[in-house]
Amino acid sequence: MHTKKNGESDGDGEGNPATVPDRWESSEQPSMAIVGAVAELSNRTETELPPLQQTIDAEALDRLLTGDQSSLTVSFRYADHTISASADGTFEIQPDTAHADESQQ
Repeated sequence: MHTKKNGESDGDGEGNPATVPDRWESSEQPSMAIVGAVAELSNRTETELPPLQQTIDAEALDRLLTGDQSSLTVSFRYADHTISASADGTFEIQPDTAHADESQQ
């Protein structure tokens, strides 16, 4: 589950959200960690989010990120967030405020 890291801010003070860094534990699948972190950041439950499989092949994502390619990074959009996940066990989540603003019009 996502928790704020030391020094992490809620934004730049001008309404722009911060990029949220996180890591998944070696015992969990990267796809599940990402869904959990997006749910927490967006104040929703995991079941309120669209299935990750509608955005990206979650099984392929897990295989890529837990394989031998430590320099691999995968970026994609999911549930109004931009995700950048690396095979080194880290990921960043950036709320996509431009897209969220468009969907509210």
